[in-house]
Amino acid sequence: SVVARETGDRPQFLHTTCGNRGRSPAWVVAVIASACSAPATLEDLKTAERAEERGDVAGALAGYRAAQSSCKRVKPARRAKAACSDAFLGEPGVLVQAGKIDDAIALYLALPGKLPGDPAASSIAIYRAGDLQLRAGHIKDGWTQLWRVITEWPDEGSGADALGLLVA
Repeated sequence: SVVARETGDRPQFLHTTCGNRGRSPAWVVAVIASACSAPATLEDLKTAERAEERGDVAGALAGYRAAQSSCKRVKPARRAKAACSDAFLGEPGVLVQAGKIDDAIALYLALPGKLPGDPAASSIAIYRAGDLQLRAGHIKDGWTQLWRVITEWPDEGSGADALGLLVA
């Protein structure tokens, strides 16, 4: 049991189970530690991100491309999905930073076919493609992609972002 005792403005809790004052049972510590011991980030992704931070475009692109293959082997499936999303969205992001906008747009537009089971990543990619197209002066193509986000992925957060650009 836990007993609260007022000291000043804050309650202070005293553990009174089995005379174990102020200490948690060992099994509680073990459960908490095991819950926090998730596997590290995919090494290829870490390599790509470090290269990107250094401004190493070639290294970042190579890392993201390697991660696009290795992400499929990550377990459990939800972690594989997240790792693949990061890998496939990371590559065109590097191209944008390098000023290769047309190449980035092409990769963003191709992403839904590469990750068909990931509506969040797909909607983000198409949103980014539409935004880049608008900025590059390809107004009709940009509006078309933003409308696509709204109609194909209405439940994703990118849909609201696309709508915001369309009505702005």
